[in-house]
Amino acid sequence: MNLCLLKRIRNYAVFIFFLGGAIAFAAPKKIVLIAGPLDDHPPGTHEYENNILLLKHCIESSADFGGAKAEIYFNGWPENPSALNDADTIFITSGGSDRKETDHPLYVGDHFSQLERQMKRGCGLMLYHWTTFHPSRMHDKITEWIGGYFDYETGPDGPTKKWFSKIENHHWTATPVTTTHPVGFGLRAFDLSEEFYFNIRFRENDSRLTPILLKDTIGVSKENVVAWAVEREGGGRGFGFTGGHFYTNWWIPDFRKLLLNAMAWTAKIDVPRNGVDSSLENFDSQASQKNKTNVASALGSPAKNSLPTPARKLLPANPEKDSGKVAKEEAWKDSRLSQTDVGQFLSSSLPTPNGTVLKGISIKIGEHDEAAVCYDTASANLRAAWTGKFLQFDPARFGLIKSPMIAGELKIVVSAENGWNKKTNYRGLYLMVNASCFHMKRTEGQFSNRRGSS
Repeated sequence: MNLCLLKRIRNYAVFIFFLGGAIAFAAPKKIVLIAGPLDDHPPGTHEYENNILLLKHCIESSADFGGAKAEIYFNGWPENPSALNDADTIFITSGGSDRKETDHPLYVGDHFSQLERQMKRGCGLMLYHWTTFHPSRMHDKITEWIGGYFDYETGPDGPTKKWFSKIENHHWTATPVTTTHPVGFGLRAFDLSEEFYFNIRFRENDSRLTPILLKDTIGVSKENVVAWAVEREGGGRGFGFTGGHFYTNWWIPDFRKLLLNAMAWTAKIDVPRNGVDSSLENFDSQASQKNKTNVASALGSPAKNSLPTPARKLLPANPEKDSGKVAKEEAWKDSRLSQTDVGQFLSSSLPTPNGTVLKGISIKIGEHDEAAVCYDTASANLRAAWTGKFLQFDPARFGLIKSPMIAGELKIVVSAENGWNKKTNYRGLYLMVNASCFHMKRTEGQFSNRRGSS
């Protein structure tokens, strides 16, 4: 073998060695998670600190993040702002600016200008729930960075409360707009109770903007968009999500997938086609709460941020199975609604073993109101029947925070698939001397359903 060929082989081998080394030792992505100070919301809602503890677990336990590291900061901002300088994306969960501007971390001191420097270098940004509230004077920069915001200043209503955007606390079927954008990969429609903000203020004809999620299934319009993504000129990426009121929603897999897809995408981590995989099976929320007392050692945060006192208790590790042990402020617990005669009927969502009736009317029937039925006005179908007591209400937040539950003994439960579905429109309920009559309208005409005696 001649000398020239040997040199070429040697040089090629050196090139491969250094190339391989560069790939093998590439720095993992850095994700900064910021939680604002706790406010007057009751436990189980606006859990800023607990949100980032849970996200840190998901990021560092999911192989889909490729070894990314999550740094967490309490009290609204890192004590040392240089912690942001090498972040690939920044996630903020906090209070908003509508009551008092400095409740929002970005309007404290020079935080906004510090974030602006990170945006100029192409860092990603995610704003969650109340953090999407911004004063209208910041329209240009906020829409540049994440595409939209909750506008509470330029609406037409009243001399003081001029909200353009809207709020509604309801049970929804959140529906993906796209599954071809990386943030939408693997997403399916999912049911949840949520305080969604909508009618978000976007730029007119913003070609960068991609709607990701609608609050319900009623049309694809900007008014219904509750999650969106934007890619800025120069490559920076932004994501806004107006849900996040209830901490328990993290245990809904598609809710979690939406946020983790966005986290990966804004950090420029490839999102798997089926979306980011994650699990809370080994997430010990109580242990995480205890670890907050030593941020530097237990949580791996380089800054020694002081923690709010007193610390709020976390929800149980599995809120869906253990919701009875959720710590609640006594001032927000009131069971009097369960003791109130709500009348002959009540319109509400109603959980049943065959799924939640989203547009239900529960009606007392029988000579002495000894039984009840739930009629699904969306599918024109009787969905459940029970005997005994009518409905019971969770005492949290005076019975208004959750859907009522069947209080009696369930006798009949029917799937929504057995109804008329989209062929009908609900027109009204008529209570007569010995019957309840539902007036429905079909595409071919009108009809009435009579249900029992009342």
